[in-house]
Amino acid sequence: MKIFTPKAIKNSPYTVLITYPPEELHRNTFFKIMFVEGGEATLTLYSKKNEKEQKHLNIKVGDMIIVAPQDVTQYSNVQTGANGYRHRDIYISVEKMKECCDFLSDTLYDEIVKNPFAIDYRMTINQQLALSEMLTPLLNKKENEFCDLQHKSIVVYCLNLYLQHKAVLSVYPLWLHDLLRKLEKQEYYLLPVEQIAKSTNYSHEYVSRKFKYYIGKSLKKYVNECRLSSAALLLATSDLSIEEISYKSGFPSCSNFINAFKKEYNVSPGKYRKDVEGKVANDTYFEWIDD
Repeated sequence: MKIFTPKAIKNSPYTVLITYPPEELHRNTFFKIMFVEGGEATLTLYSKKNEKEQKHLNIKVGDMIIVAPQDVTQYSNVQTGANGYRHRDIYISVEKMKECCDFLSDTLYDEIVKNPFAIDYRMTINQQLALSEMLTPLLNKKENEFCDLQHKSIVVYCLNLYLQHKAVLSVYPLWLHDLLRKLEKQEYYLLPVEQIAKSTNYSHEYVSRKFKYYIGKSLKKYVNECRLSSAALLLATSDLSIEEISYKSGFPSCSNFINAFKKEYNVSPGKYRKDVEGKVANDTYFEWIDD
């Protein structure tokens, strides 16, 4: 098993973009929060208590994992190519992680380090875009006081997303929680709304009424927002044409997509792409320094 010490990340101590994660069994001596920006891979998590216990995750865009120093992980089935797998690592020292956790909750640090597996949860595409933009200025930066403050606020933001995720689990009925989890996947929110509602085993009318009650918007509007958020992410992080993005995001025509995008974001897809250019890094950096 490969063990990475802080020396391995001295060239980029805050964050890096990864396209070729190490496929060997490995562990870090520091914390990291990682989230998937594109493509797919299989991530195997090994239990802290029993290495024979494993958890296999098919990770995609929006998946987020908090990895503690005791956690052993391994990547496989990494999607390659122009639109292949990539994730972003946020590195955190033990001392800083404890400080950030204690800022939010007296029990959060112990919850993370004592959880049997590395903690995995989801974030929305808009949250991911915001986080990517926050992290871009820290790419390849050496440690300094100003970057330390930025980095700490980002770590708190990520931890707060996890706490929000937990809060959702405790409030929504199980069928709605399952539905929201499914709607985080592109292959699901591209389905017709009637088919999405039917998958809950409740009537379309019941699902629509309860969805509006708990979420504050109709299921149709929520699904449309998922499609538009997916399109916004592709505009920011890919070289796909607007026509291709329209098709991949589930719109019946390019003109329909452009009109819906303007209504949601008050800007055309082409202008949006120009506005975010340079704010969200879409290049990759990868350099492990072995001991």
